[in-house]
Amino acid sequence: MDIQTNNDVGQYVKDLHALADFIEANPAVLGQFPMGVRLFCSATHLSASEFAQLAVSMGDIEKGADQHFYEVTKRFGDHKVQLFTQRETICTKREVGVITEEVEDYDPEVLATVPKVTVVKETPQYEWDCAPSLHELAQQGDQ
Repeated sequence: MDIQTNNDVGQYVKDLHALADFIEANPAVLGQFPMGVRLFCSATHLSASEFAQLAVSMGDIEKGADQHFYEVTKRFGDHKVQLFTQRETICTKREVGVITEEVEDYDPEVLATVPKVTVVKETPQYEWDCAPSLHELAQQGDQ
């Protein structure tokens, strides 16, 4: 869903109200252990400062990141809205070291006839530096 107009937003909100009304009228549908509603909202089309501005406008939020995405979460009791973007939009990847290890591998020259040999393998290690303050990032604008 790509919400472009106030009419689209209005319909989306009406649908959420209808969901709440349905649950209120039919509480048994929640079962014994109801889980909260989670809205996943893609913001991958936004620049870093646009994402930060939107995140800051959400008020009290939690920040998080995984292998691919950076997200902010706004909680409403058991429910939450999660706004996410590609991690590299907000964070900068930096190499923090290299792991050197011996691994068995086939000799490339005579692959089919020679048993495995021990070779040295180096694997770069990375960490991600994420903007510590979305307020500051929102004020920077796109540079």
